[in-house]
Order: sequence, then C-alpha cells, then structure tokens
Amino acid sequence: MYVCFFESLHGYNSQARVDRIYFFNTRETVKYLLDVNVDLIDKSMWLRFFIHKIKKYLRQFAIARKINAGHIRSVEIGETHWTTIFHSLDKSI
Repeated sequence: MYVCFFESLHGYNSQARVDRIYFFNTRETVKYLLDVNVDLIDKSMWLRFFIHKIKKYLRQFAIARKINAGHIRSVEIGETHWTTIFHSLDKSI
C-alpha cells in the first residue's frame, strides 16, 4: 500500500483533491496519475524523508539515554569499546 498526498501548481485539480491523503495499491498508479496530471506534485516523499531522519535521531537519543556511569567506566579502563556498548543497547530497544 502506497500512501501519498498531492499539491497542485494551479491550486485545484479535478481528479485529486489537494492536501487529502490517498491510499493506492501500487506506485504505478501514482506514477500514472502524475503523468496524466502534470500540475500535481507528490509531497509525501518529503514526509517520508522527514520521518526517516526523525526515527534515526530518536533511536540515537534513546541509546544515549541508556548509557550509564558503568559503561563509561568500562571504556575508560579498557574492558569494552563504545561499539559493543552501542550494539548491546541497540538490541535492547
């Protein structure tokens, strides 16, 4: 399922309403709709890009919040490395 929403260069389109969320079965349907209606712009790509960046940031933030003094101390004395700590904390999320 492909979810998208459009914006029109002319402000109005007879086939697709502006700023309404549409659910399509395939991307080919969206491609056809964009080919037929030249004034439509698919804005959902930017939303997907933003969500991808936010997910990555929140995952890093969650891992950073789980680091405690014991982890820092074990790195200082050379027992473990940061990569092993990050990997173990990433699995627990």
